[in-house]
Amino acid sequence: MKQCKIVYSILAVLVLAIGVIAAPLTGHKHGVSPKLTHARSAHSTLDATLCNGLVCVQTDEDGDFNIGTAGGSTLLYGYPNDPWSTSVRVSLDGQVYNLTQEGSDGASCQGVATFVNEVSDNIHIADNYTLPGNIAVTVTHTVVSFSDSSAAVLTRTVVTNNSGATHNIGVLYEYDTMVDDDDAATLYLGPNHITVATCYTAPFPYPYWDAIPYSGSLVGRGTITGGQAVTPDALAFGGWGDFYSTCWDDTCDGQDYGDSAVLYRWNEMPVASGQTRNVATYYGVGGINSSAGALHITVSEPSLACIEGEILPNPFQILVNVTDSAGIACNTISVLMSNGSGIGGTATITGTNPQTIEAIQPGNSSAVSFTAQLSTPNPEGGTVNFTVQVTAGNCAQNSADFSVDVPVCAAGVDHPQSAGLVTSSALHASFPNPFNAITNLTFDVAQSGFVTLKVYDLMGKQVASLVNGQMERGSHSVQFDASKLPSGVYLCRMNARNYTASQKMLLMK
Repeated sequence: MKQCKIVYSILAVLVLAIGVIAAPLTGHKHGVSPKLTHARSAHSTLDATLCNGLVCVQTDEDGDFNIGTAGGSTLLYGYPNDPWSTSVRVSLDGQVYNLTQEGSDGASCQGVATFVNEVSDNIHIADNYTLPGNIAVTVTHTVVSFSDSSAAVLTRTVVTNNSGATHNIGVLYEYDTMVDDDDAATLYLGPNHITVATCYTAPFPYPYWDAIPYSGSLVGRGTITGGQAVTPDALAFGGWGDFYSTCWDDTCDGQDYGDSAVLYRWNEMPVASGQTRNVATYYGVGGINSSAGALHITVSEPSLACIEGEILPNPFQILVNVTDSAGIACNTISVLMSNGSGIGGTATITGTNPQTIEAIQPGNSSAVSFTAQLSTPNPEGGTVNFTVQVTAGNCAQNSADFSVDVPVCAAGVDHPQSAGLVTSSALHASFPNPFNAITNLTFDVAQSGFVTLKVYDLMGKQVASLVNGQMERGSHSVQFDASKLPSGVYLCRMNARNYTASQKMLLMK
């Protein structure tokens, strides 16, 4: 990792002169490089906060954001103070724009977007910007609950081409991971322990990544595939010092990283006049169970959802992280996972079991992943209970009990996220768009009640009524068949209790 070595005497002066945000240096093999606050614009105070029972997202008036837990723990650096080290960038015809001045180590890339305003309520926080050539950008944060122990912030960026020509548009996110007090939280892609700066391109072997601290029971989880997430074209795991100054491409030089961070990149693609580029990802709290000991166990519990009457994913992955806390190297470590049972149903571990870790050095970690096949799930939901046991020839054994939540899921139910996952109403972008004859619309209903979803032409004439009646809380989808309508722009409008939203759709025959 490329780190600046700061002499302590100079650091002490900087603390007094410009303010140093120094992360803890204890407990992690890489150590942590301190972050220095950069000159900020006049917009430097926290402006909006949105929480559910598990996670919170905070923004300031120039659109920076950070994420933490409702209990005050950190998931992105800076929480619960002024956010600045997590960035969003938009690439427009090869020119990269920061959405705030703080990006790229305090300087812009090829330019800086113009901040317009911030709009917030108890459902969303939306920051609006403009780019040259009449390009509009909106970054929207929404909190979503997956289970009693797992929740996330859905961050969606919509770039609208209001010009009269086609433009190539891409988006980049840089997340400065910090979990609890560990600014060098170790990064995993599924069970793969990433110790050096590494780049990946889609398709990815796992739908999520984790940031796991050196101690404690909190895990930051990023979900990159599934739900409303739009799978990025590229992911990079490495050091914040490199990624914060990356405008678009990073070399992923294979060097050890300390102060950890993650880059998401959605490559440029042509966006016609009047159309949008829409990307989104989740980051929040992964379900976790921890058991201290010479062989410290951390289990990242999967999040299951009910999709059209079926529990998914199934089979699912269970990640077990083992840390050597014994002070000596632990050798020939066996990790044994029990089959699962409980009110939620039964699950069988398939594949190799137990799994073997050859050795772990003091203070280091290693991870294995088990595959569980859920059978006979209870339609009314519940939990499935497991036990993992870890033994080594020369270190004391340890075990951990944990549960996986099974959501309510009856055959024929069309709740893609299950009712328990939906905390806010939303009308999502239609797909495909532009479309020829048929497009799909998905929407969330936060409270059961009367919902309408209607389509109008540009003259304000209603051309279709897709939903007009009572709807249960949850996520739903409908098709809009425009085969008998002429080409043109149509407006879809949703009303649900205190929620109203609309979006444009382009029919091209």
